[in-house]
Amino acid sequence: MRAKRSFYRPSTIDHRPSTIDYRLPIIVLLALAYRLILLRTAMATVDSDQAVAGIMARHILRGERPIFFYGQSYNGALEAYLTAVVFRLLGPDDLTLRLVHTLFSVVLVAQLYGLARRLYTPWVALATGLWLAVPAPMLVWWGTAAGASYIEAAVWGTGIFLIAIRRWWLEQPRAYDLPALGLLAGLGVWAHPMIAYYLLALAVAVLPLAWRRRARFIRALPWHVWPVAAGFALGAAPWLVYTLQHRASGLAVLAGRPGPYALPDVLWRLVTQALPVLVGGAHLSGPAGQFARYIGAHPVPYALSLCAIAYLVVVTILSRRGLVAQARAWVCGRPFPDAPLALLVVTVFALYLGSRYKTLSWTTHDPRYLLPLYTCVPFVIACAMPKSKVGGRRSEVGSRRSEVGSRRSEVGSRRSEVGSRRSEVVTGSQRGESEQQKLMQRGWRVKTLGLLPTSDFRLPTAALAVALAINVYGAAHYDELPSSTFVNVTPLARTLVAHGDEAVYGDYWVVWRLAFESKERLIPVVTLGLTVDHNPRGARYAPYLARAAHARRWAYILPDRYAGVFVARLRRDHIPYRRWRWGDSSLFYNHWDWGKPNVFEGAGPLPSRES
Repeated sequence: MRAKRSFYRPSTIDHRPSTIDYRLPIIVLLALAYRLILLRTAMATVDSDQAVAGIMARHILRGERPIFFYGQSYNGALEAYLTAVVFRLLGPDDLTLRLVHTLFSVVLVAQLYGLARRLYTPWVALATGLWLAVPAPMLVWWGTAAGASYIEAAVWGTGIFLIAIRRWWLEQPRAYDLPALGLLAGLGVWAHPMIAYYLLALAVAVLPLAWRRRARFIRALPWHVWPVAAGFALGAAPWLVYTLQHRASGLAVLAGRPGPYALPDVLWRLVTQALPVLVGGAHLSGPAGQFARYIGAHPVPYALSLCAIAYLVVVTILSRRGLVAQARAWVCGRPFPDAPLALLVVTVFALYLGSRYKTLSWTTHDPRYLLPLYTCVPFVIACAMPKSKVGGRRSEVGSRRSEVGSRRSEVGSRRSEVGSRRSEVVTGSQRGESEQQKLMQRGWRVKTLGLLPTSDFRLPTAALAVALAINVYGAAHYDELPSSTFVNVTPLARTLVAHGDEAVYGDYWVVWRLAFESKERLIPVVTLGLTVDHNPRGARYAPYLARAAHARRWAYILPDRYAGVFVARLRRDHIPYRRWRWGDSSLFYNHWDWGKPNVFEGAGPLPSRES
C-alpha cells in the first residue's frame, strides 16, 4: 500500500540484508574514546566562547530560559539546555562542558557511516567511519567546542538526508518520516543558519523526481505538507517565537553582497587554505599571518597536500559518479541516489561565496563555515574508489541484464544437478580438507570482523592508514601551536577571588574564562583597550555590566601597551592600586605579542576616562 501512495520512481539501490554490523559499535567507541583522550590532553582547556556556553548552562539551572547563544540571534541554545542536564548530573568543569557537543560529533560519525553503508560498498562505509572517527584536527576541535552549533546543524542535516534517501529513493517510507523531516529541519533552523546548505541541496535533488511525477505530487502534496509543517513548528518553536517578536530572522546572517572583484582571491584561498585544513593537510590557524608560518610545522609537505587536494577535486568532479555525471543524470530527470551529497558540495561553496564571510580572510584558514562538507565524505571516498557501487541509470540496465541472467541460471541449475552427482566421487580426505578450509576462513572473518581489506583494496587502505596517522599526529601536537594554546586560568581565578575581587576587566578571551572557572564570583567586563565594550558580541550578558558597576573591588588584566596609560589615570584620580604580573603572553590567546599580562587590583570607583 505504501508503494502505491508514493509518487517517486522505484529504488535502484541494492538492498542489503539486515545483518548485525559489528563495525559500527567499534567505530563509535573509537570516535568517542579518541575525542575524550584529546579533551584530557592536547585540548584540555576551553576558550571564552565555550565559557559563555557553560555560564548559560548554569543560568538555565537557575531558571533562565535563553533562546539563542548570548549576544547572538542565530545560534540556538539547545546544547546549553542539554549541558545543564550534564552539569546537574556530573558537575561543571571543562570536560563536562564539552561532553554534549562531543556526543553530537560521535552521532555524526555513526550517521555518515550508516549513510555510506546504505549508498555504497561496505569498504567505503568502513573508510568513512574510520576517517571520521579519527578525523582532521579541524573536525576534532569544532566537533568538541561547546557553544559552536556547527556540528549540531550537521547532525540535523545529515538526519534529513538519511530519511529523505530512504523515503524517496529507497521507497521505504515509514509513518513518522514526514514529521521527522519537519522536526529535524526545525531543530536545524534553530541551531544554526548552516542548515540552509542541507535544505537547499535536498530541494534541488528532489526537484526532477517531483517534476516527473508532478500529477501525483500535486495530489499528494496536501497530505504531505501538514505533517512536515507540524514537525517543523515543534522543532523551530523557539526560533519562530523570537522571529515573530523581534521581526528578525537569524538566517539573515548568511546574507552578503557578492563582489566579483574578490572572487579570484577567495577561490585561491579556498583551494590553498580551506581544503588543506579540512582534510588535515595543514594546521588550523587564527590570524592571517599564522597559516604561512604553520606550513613548516606540519608533518606533511605543503606541496604534497596540494597534490592530494588536486586529486580529490578532480575525481570528485570527473569520476563516473562525480559532479559532472550527477549533473547529467539530474538534467535527464533520473538523479543518482547520492545526489543530495553531491549537491551539498555545490550548495556549500555557492552559499559561502554569496555570504559576507568570503570577504573575511580568517574564514579560509579557519574554515568553520565549511564544516557541512564533512557530510560529503562518503561521496568523495566513493568517487575516489572506482569499485564502489551506487544506484542510477546503470543499475537499471543492470537489473534488466539480471533478468536475462536469471533465465540462464535456470539452465545452469539443471546442469549443476548432473554435476552434483558426479561430485559424489570426491574422496573423504579432499572433502575434509575443503571443510577445514571453510572453517578457517570463517574463523578469520569472525576474528577480523570485516575490518581488514582484501587484496583489491591494498592501495586505498594504505592511503587511509597514512591519512589516519597524519590526523593523529596533528591532533596530538595541536597544543604546541601558539593559536591553539589555552593556558589554565584556574590558578589566576582563585588568586583574584582570594584577594576579594568581584569584577574583572580585560580582553574577551580572558575575562569570560575567569568568570566560568570562578563560578561567576568574578563578573566579566570586556574592554577594548581601556574602554568598556557595550557591543553584544563582547558584553554577551547585559546584567553583568550593572552588577560590575556596584563591585567593591575590581581587577584589570592588561598588556604592556595599555599599562602606562592606565597607571597615569589611576594616579590622576588618586586611586590606590596593586600591580603584579601573572603567566605569559599565551593568556591573551591570539595576541601573544602583547607580552606578559599586568594585573591591576583596586577598590572603589574606576578611573575616569581622559577628557
